[in-house]
Amino acid sequence: MDGLMGDGEHFHMRAAKFRECVQLAGISCKKLISLDVSTRWNSTYLMLEAAEKFQVAFGKLEVEESSYKNLFGKAGPSTSYDWDIARAFATFLKLFYEATRVFSSSQHESIHAAFHQLSTIYCELQNASLNLNTIFASVAEDMLAKYDKYWGNIANINKLLYFGVIFDPRYKLKYVEWCFQDMYATKQEVDIELITLIKEDLTKIYKWYKKVHDKKNNLPQPTPMAVDSASHDEISIDAAHNSQMARAQAFEDHLKEKDSIDQQNELEGYYSSKCVKMSEKFDILAWWKCNATQYPILSLIAKDILAIPVSTVASESAFSTGGRVIETFRSSLKPEMAEALICTQNWLKPSLTCFKDLNLSEDVDISEEIIKEFQGMSVGKANTAGGSSSQPPSCG
Repeated sequence: MDGLMGDGEHFHMRAAKFRECVQLAGISCKKLISLDVSTRWNSTYLMLEAAEKFQVAFGKLEVEESSYKNLFGKAGPSTSYDWDIARAFATFLKLFYEATRVFSSSQHESIHAAFHQLSTIYCELQNASLNLNTIFASVAEDMLAKYDKYWGNIANINKLLYFGVIFDPRYKLKYVEWCFQDMYATKQEVDIELITLIKEDLTKIYKWYKKVHDKKNNLPQPTPMAVDSASHDEISIDAAHNSQMARAQAFEDHLKEKDSIDQQNELEGYYSSKCVKMSEKFDILAWWKCNATQYPILSLIAKDILAIPVSTVASESAFSTGGRVIETFRSSLKPEMAEALICTQNWLKPSLTCFKDLNLSEDVDISEEIIKEFQGMSVGKANTAGGSSSQPPSCG
């Protein structure tokens, strides 16, 4: 895309001509093209995602501006094949863009969605490495090697990532089993062994929570009062009363034992129950709150596990390395103190960002929708008055 954009300075000199070509192409998209930024790794995806909408405009610029071709030297302007490759890479990079946003979310629960991203990335990398396009396959193979370096040994992955999706009632353990079968179809022994380890570890956690819960909610039993002396009739009455109390106590012990057995099966019952219907607006925390009576122990575990962030770095910092510096007047601090200040700021203010680090693409989309609504209102008024108006097609 560097060849497509040309030199930054020359591109801005032709900005007016490019806007004219955009209008001639009938493109109403308000988002303009951005260049790569060395401190923002996601800028390549954002550049490709925005530029592909202007393919027709660049084609017209090639015809209207004779000096445009000179910017590319012998390589020449981008061809239709280059645009197809750019779209393919934009679709491919979007996986990592979305995954990083999930991993680095500091305002919402994220651990239950992490495994979805990891499994999707792995499968897509495998498919891309088999692509007939050698350039695409080469990039995918390099990325797959890096994936295997950090995530390849699934036995060493923090099992909280698995627990997070297990405690999502839409997926549970069934989804983890299905993903392992899909990801490691040629290594069934790894699939079976890992599922066994996950279930064993989760059972240990469940037993520990149950022990703490039972200890916390176990009330002391009242002790019978001693009687120094009593008549024969009183002794008979007390004996009958004590017999009834003994049976009542025995029944109470039976109920406790039955409840204990039911609680022991709580985890297995959750595994075997039907998954909740899929919904994008599903609130996982609200679901566990509403089902706390049915799963008293599991709800406690879910509350603690779902509160764990996947990453301690906010998405704004994960996408940009430009903000990880301190002011000039603090440059004389020792490295240990500088590191402490930077880490403390990230922990205390995970959502604090500089304006240059903000992702404004969503705001631009919202602005476009508002403008379209006002334009539609204007067209309606004009039609009512007997006039007519038309709008150029939107880039979507």
